Amino acid sequence: MKLSMREKISYGLGALGKDMVCGLIFTYAMIYFTDVLKISASFAGSLFFCKILGCSK
Repeated sequence: MKLSMREKISYGLGALGKDMVCGLIFTYAMIYFTDVLKISASFAGSLFFCKILGCSK
């Protein structure tokens, strides 16, 4: 199936929007974990990494 240039741009913009929202949520969560809950940044980063890889279900 061949996609038109318009469809390729539309899919790209959709992915960009999704990734921007995820980045915003992860940044807010990282600041919350490190500044409010006083969890070390390395531990919070490990939690995010494990969640992204699907280690916990």
